[in-house]
Amino acid sequence: MLTSEHYYSPLDIVKENVPEIQGMHPVDEAADSILLENHISVVMPFNEDPLKHIAEISNVNEKTYKWAMGYKGFQVLFLVPEQYKSSEMVIREKIGEYVDLKYWTFLFGTEAQINDYFNQLKSGVAVDSTFQLNTHFYIIDRERNMRGRFDDDGNGPIYGYDATSIAELHKKVVPDLRVLFQEYRDKRTGKFDSDQRRIKELEHEK
Repeated sequence: MLTSEHYYSPLDIVKENVPEIQGMHPVDEAADSILLENHISVVMPFNEDPLKHIAEISNVNEKTYKWAMGYKGFQVLFLVPEQYKSSEMVIREKIGEYVDLKYWTFLFGTEAQINDYFNQLKSGVAVDSTFQLNTHFYIIDRERNMRGRFDDDGNGPIYGYDATSIAELHKKVVPDLRVLFQEYRDKRTGKFDSDQRRIKELEHEK
């Protein structure tokens, strides 16, 4: 656990102004009722049946949701084509036996809507293999900034986190979420050093 006495580098903002998810909605709720603003969100888009990726969803549960579900405003959003609405209950039954999935939301829309939103996520950043449907998820902060890493230990940037490897999630996403949560704790107490983040951004631009 980080404390305010320990130095840490805030998690990089790799894209600003991520759009709200519009036109997609849970089975029993009105459209546009789920917001990114004022939440820390894990967003995972699919353009096929998510049951094909139950292993990846289980990894998200084990190494993201279980660890972060107690943090106020944290949510996991799955974007799913509307023809696979029946898969939500199957997934909840498979994974929810030992954990409360109340902060999971399945948002259903057309494949065109999901592809369009995915393209908006990619817009304005250097697209590489870390931007993928069905196997990757994206961390969006309370101000609708996408968080990740400009440099993953010399291996290039991370925009999306690969859910196929639980070892990679343990190594990367758990520490990254811990740092992001600490940033918001420090902001609440007035201890967050915003100048340090700006220095980091300027160094990246050189």
